Amino acid sequence: MGEFGTCDYQQSCIAGTKPGSQGQWFSSLVQFIADKQVSWSYWAVNGTESTAGSRIYGTLDWFGLLDHTWAAPYQWLEEGLANILAEPTAPAL
Repeated sequence: MGEFGTCDYQQSCIAGTKPGSQGQWFSSLVQFIADKQVSWSYWAVNGTESTAGSRIYGTLDWFGLLDHTWAAPYQWLEEGLANILAEPTAPAL
């Protein structure tokens, strides 16, 4: 998978259960990636915006994995990705 991500400003972005919600989509996709052992990347990592188009340097980025300090991921995003952050195991033969 090329890349995927979700909003970072509330826990429901990764854990919502309402059918069709962002959280339901995200958790279902992460489960699919884990079950099928699909290679992936997360978009985006940045905690703040750079300057481009309507973006303003240093403004909080609402879709980044890292918090505004760029020092650590948002805890709920890291927890939401836990199933696919672990080292994959080889399938039993």
